[in-house]
Amino acid sequence: MLPSTRRTRGAAVSTRLARSAGLIGLATMTSRVLGVVRELVLAALFGAGDAMDAFFVAFRIPNLVRDLFAEGAMSAAFVPTFTRYLTTRGRAAAWRLGNLVVTALLLVTGALVLAGIVFARPLVWVLASDYADVDGKLELTITLTRIMLPFLTMVAVAVAMMGMLNSLRRFFVPALSPAMFNIAIILSAFVIVPLMPRVGLPAIAGIAFGALLGGLGQILIQWPVLRREGYRTRLVVDTRDEGLREVLLLIGVEGLDQATTAEIQGQSVQQVSARDVAAECHPSPSRAARRMAAGLSPPTQIGTCGFCTGLGANPQSSIWKYAPAKRGCSSVHRTFMSRRYSSMRRPRS
Repeated sequence: MLPSTRRTRGAAVSTRLARSAGLIGLATMTSRVLGVVRELVLAALFGAGDAMDAFFVAFRIPNLVRDLFAEGAMSAAFVPTFTRYLTTRGRAAAWRLGNLVVTALLLVTGALVLAGIVFARPLVWVLASDYADVDGKLELTITLTRIMLPFLTMVAVAVAMMGMLNSLRRFFVPALSPAMFNIAIILSAFVIVPLMPRVGLPAIAGIAFGALLGGLGQILIQWPVLRREGYRTRLVVDTRDEGLREVLLLIGVEGLDQATTAEIQGQSVQQVSARDVAAECHPSPSRAARRMAAGLSPPTQIGTCGFCTGLGANPQSSIWKYAPAKRGCSSVHRTFMSRRYSSMRRPRS
């Protein structure tokens, strides 16, 4: 290939990557701004009291599993495999793989949710035994935990849909989908919370139901775009499928890697999670407010830039790796590009 042609192709890839990162960045920052509004609304309604302490701990349980095995692990495991199927086997095979993964996620996370609901009391006791010293606080945390556990299943399906859309180079709507969670929480604070005392539930339960609506909203906002691309949901179970086994194995490996080796400011994921839960379970009423402020720290916003570039590069790197030689790049070049971009990971906050 002529040097000028190579430069043109390289410029096109760089432009595409920059455009993708820009769209993801815009959607991500929109979600972050809505997140600030969400926290301000919750602080205005509930302050830094027992209700917010219970909500933070109850939401931490499904959120921790999501952080380890759903979002980052799914992006690293599912997107390259799905992109490979699109490139080498066509959309029909890729859609079947997507349905296999979605079905597996429904079964696995559904089992985890049921187990969590049944064993919510001992689980919360392990994380927040100090709450028993405050009348009704432990029971409130258990109730909120049982309400919000299905959020894990919803967000797992949403992340799978996000991976399929990213592989199809549809970035804006998937990146915007987390904003649905913030919007649902904000709306529930004004619509659902006032209704809770009428049905005999604490007001903070309205926020818990809002979290479920936010998880559902992440699915619904992506569904029309994915359907226009040709995807149709089918519950398919095939444990012998090679692609499904590869994705599940990579999810497990990536999740364990994040849980055991990832470092956040010199501390492991387990240490940070334990620190967060301990802070939330501390009886000091100012802990919830400080926990909210910590979520708005500058490193989280700075990390958004790296996340957007990595998310936009992940499908492109897979295309470079599995594209046929007639696309104009050697196998050595494709391998280099794949290794260069596949090392990018979502920043942990």
